[in-house]
Amino acid sequence: MSAPDRGAYGARQAQLLDALLRGDGFPEGFAVAQAVAAGSALRRKRAHAVARAWPALALSLGDTFDARFDAFTRGAGAGADTPASGDPLRDGLAFARSIAARGRPVGDDERVEMLRARAALCHRGP
Repeated sequence: MSAPDRGAYGARQAQLLDALLRGDGFPEGFAVAQAVAAGSALRRKRAHAVARAWPALALSLGDTFDARFDAFTRGAGAGADTPASGDPLRDGLAFARSIAARGRPVGDDERVEMLRARAALCHRGP
């Protein structure tokens, strides 16, 4: 595969991932029902990974965690707020920041998780 072909293929993959995360706007030719189911499964998988990496955040949100993370991911897609990599630390940090930006008080345990995630991500690099 040539470099331009790889670039175009990568762009199509990013568009598909964005559509799966948002739950709409699937590329032409995709079976919508199956794409919606795949997107739902992907968002659930990411939510569970974030809950494992961010236990204090998950505990503080309780039964609303999954629904709130799903809404966050649908709204952000693979855009600036949610990294396309699906990294639980990056996803959780973006999610925690979005919750704090909406005026929800951040507890001490959540603040510690945010600081730990930022430190770990600084050591890892981009």
